[in-house]
Amino acid sequence: MGNLLASMSGPALNAIRWINSRPGESLAAILPDDRLITQYWPPDATIEDDRLEQLESSASLFYTDLAEPAASVTVLPAAHAAEMVRRAAGPGLLEGVDELCRRLGYQAPAIEQAAAYMRQHRIPATAYLRLLPDPRPDELPVALTCQVSLAHLREDWSILPEANLRIMSWYAPDDIPIDLLRAQGDDVLSAAEMDAVLSALATYALILLDDDAVRVHPLVQAVARDTDTVTPELVFPPRETLEIAVVLLEAATPEWQNPAGWPTWRRLLPHIDAIAGHLADDEGQVPPLALWTATANVLLDQGLVERALGYFLRALADGQRVDGPDHPDNLALRHNLGHAYTIAGDHAEAISTLEQSVSDRERVIGSDHPDTLTSRNSLATAYMAAGDHPRAIALLERTVSDRRRILGRRHPHTLASQSDLATAYVLAGAPDRAIGLLRKVIACARRINGADHPDVVIARGNLAYAYFAAGRVSKAIPLLEQSVTDHERVFGPDHPQTLTSRTALTDAREGVGRG
Repeated sequence: MGNLLASMSGPALNAIRWINSRPGESLAAILPDDRLITQYWPPDATIEDDRLEQLESSASLFYTDLAEPAASVTVLPAAHAAEMVRRAAGPGLLEGVDELCRRLGYQAPAIEQAAAYMRQHRIPATAYLRLLPDPRPDELPVALTCQVSLAHLREDWSILPEANLRIMSWYAPDDIPIDLLRAQGDDVLSAAEMDAVLSALATYALILLDDDAVRVHPLVQAVARDTDTVTPELVFPPRETLEIAVVLLEAATPEWQNPAGWPTWRRLLPHIDAIAGHLADDEGQVPPLALWTATANVLLDQGLVERALGYFLRALADGQRVDGPDHPDNLALRHNLGHAYTIAGDHAEAISTLEQSVSDRERVIGSDHPDTLTSRNSLATAYMAAGDHPRAIALLERTVSDRRRILGRRHPHTLASQSDLATAYVLAGAPDRAIGLLRKVIACARRINGADHPDVVIARGNLAYAYFAAGRVSKAIPLLEQSVTDHERVFGPDHPQTLTSRTALTDAREGVGRG
């Protein structure tokens, strides 16, 4: 380790020191790709064989990852840069390797691309040097190697590899699902053609391929977003590839209301965040309002309230700028924003926003419109969350009456208002009123939606807690235990509703213990 430590600094050095300070411990290195250590581990490093074997079983872009590649360029020691070329290109192509590494500033991504090109075309470093264009002022070496690789790919593939690289440049650098790129449809590229295009990009180290995902180095993404850097001829304007990246995300996101789609959402969220960042200062781009809104709702359902608020605020600001404050979608967004404030515990903002929502909807669509009733119901729950139970009960009783009249007794929204009213009764100290109401709601909702519908599961949990609040502990605790099981099955173990059901059970058990 001594020679290696002497040549390293910053986060990489700290990591190696940490590893070396634990000689008796088992070590597993978790890095993004399994190509790195065998390619890039410096030849003069010494480390126990079993620990090196563990390191070699992980790895990619070891130096780059440890040095925050998005914020800085990783510069390798000269000997290690040359060794990277030797391992990636092959030992017979090293003539001129020192000059190549110097010309590329010893920067890992550029050297990796150069070595990949040399390996693919069986040319030495001297021949590759002749392919490099003259750099512009302050141009990164990786921009030059990208130009060389993309120029050759255009000869074989026309614009397809370059176009897809530019589309990927707008996403987060890691775990770009291949299925996301395939969402372009068979009229653009078949699945087999897309796989071939990605393989071509990977051959030249422009991307890294996993089983079902792509990784693009942040510096390569920055180059791909800069049209002048990639090629002097405009293949796709940046705005056009950004629009395609947004359309692909919109096509890949499932219905946000369905928990079965949440794993897909979790995987796509970093890429939505990246798109949001790119669009933040671009008022000329049509904002993807539906994507912002769906993302906000998913985050809210996942319990990521602060992030959800950010997307609701973004959607509302963009929507009002594009369509005006009274557009139906923006009326809905203001309501959703108020609901999110309630969940976040910001009672003052919640009540203010929802009172404005009720007022706006009464003015624009009328007091009896179902959406107006939704805003009124949410305002009542905001009052309830703020501890103003009498005001909440009065507004909920009115909303239940109006929903029965307008929507019918068995409508899901009517049942939801009754369930909220029952919760208000419990909080106001009248659990017996809640029990009778909840039993009717559950029986009706179960007939309509089935026993495992989320609304039914939540209502059963509320009924169990109402029994506890009424002092009927022997009946409450088995129902609360069943409620936890039901929530875990329907919502998943980490959903906020599941956590709430566990808290209710814990409170009940502790209450029994204190008694």
